[in-house]
Amino acid sequence: MKSLPLIPTNGGQLFITGAKLKPGLTREQWASMWPSLRAINGAINFVLGDWVNYALDNFKSNEKNENGEEKEIKFSELVKATETEYFTLSGAAWVCRSVPFCLRRQNLTWSHHKEVASITNRKDQIKYLDLAEKNEWSVSELRQRIREDQSTEDEEVCEQQSTVGFIPRVWVLEGVRSLRNAKVEAWPREKKAALREELKPIVELYNQL
Repeated sequence: MKSLPLIPTNGGQLFITGAKLKPGLTREQWASMWPSLRAINGAINFVLGDWVNYALDNFKSNEKNENGEEKEIKFSELVKATETEYFTLSGAAWVCRSVPFCLRRQNLTWSHHKEVASITNRKDQIKYLDLAEKNEWSVSELRQRIREDQSTEDEEVCEQQSTVGFIPRVWVLEGVRSLRNAKVEAWPREKKAALREELKPIVELYNQL
């Protein structure tokens, strides 16, 4: 079966099986192909994430519970079916779930979108994506700006209330920040269950207040 080009570029054609470059390219022409190559790589992650989320939202597991009812589909089933690593699938699904299709920017990479995925406020996601696109920020520049803004917000909260009872406010903020950076939303169920067990004494203490 003849391969059809995925994306035509000034330097040649890109196929599923490789690239056919025009003879006699200058170094500048060769380098100009990189945005197209980068776009393909990011597109794979976006498509994979949306594809996985569709299965999670619409399909049931092949397994049934003790009552004969169909179970929710498991990530392990998708991993087995696609022969793809768990963290590749879960990471792609998490970013696509966190950053909906309508917010994504063609001029920004997958990694840019990954940086804003942990931000729960949609307006803030839009703000940072707008800034990154307008200022042509690298991923590291976007990450640095987000960290600076979060640090400022945390300092303002600390100034308003330095302690919560016997617990220094900074400890609470650091714990929340660590969990946010750990991207617990993408953790497997077993790991989430273990975290719940570790947090249970804190929840019990909170309920006694």
